[in-house]
Amino acid sequence: MSEAEGDGEVYQTFELSDGCRSVTIIASKEEEERIQQDQEYANEKFLLALSESSAVDEGDFTHNATLLLIECIRDRFEKFCASRFERNQVYREIQEELRSYSYNISIEKIRNKWSNLVTTYKRIKFRQRTSGAGRRVWEYYQQLDELLSPSCESPVPGKISPRSVAQLLLGETISCGKLP
Repeated sequence: MSEAEGDGEVYQTFELSDGCRSVTIIASKEEEERIQQDQEYANEKFLLALSESSAVDEGDFTHNATLLLIECIRDRFEKFCASRFERNQVYREIQEELRSYSYNISIEKIRNKWSNLVTTYKRIKFRQRTSGAGRRVWEYYQQLDELLSPSCESPVPGKISPRSVAQLLLGETISCGKLP
């Protein structure tokens, strides 16, 4: 077991094994304790790490890694939109969280993936606006629409609304018939 320090939290690498196969996991001490105490959780982590290590080259995004990226952005959305400095910090935090799930992805690839997701979302929204139809079967559309859709206003006063964030990230105002 080896230790690395990141943003004040200590991460450890340790191996999980089923007797035939073993994988190396990067996790915080708290997560390691949970793995040791919760067999079901340990099995999930083992199978996830095993499938990721055998199915994907290091540094690539899988479907699950992409969903995790979207959720990481969602969890840090206000900070992400605050400033360029804050956004850079968020990318570092996301990289660490992805590592905690055994995804070893560079910050540059994380930025590029997010940019490509937003670009694809923007393209679909534009098609919907101009033609009334759009490709809504894209696997990440719903998650991104919930996050970036201008039709939802922030329920908390003083918080950044999805409308303003969509304008910021997409560089335009998206008209929506739902608002007065």
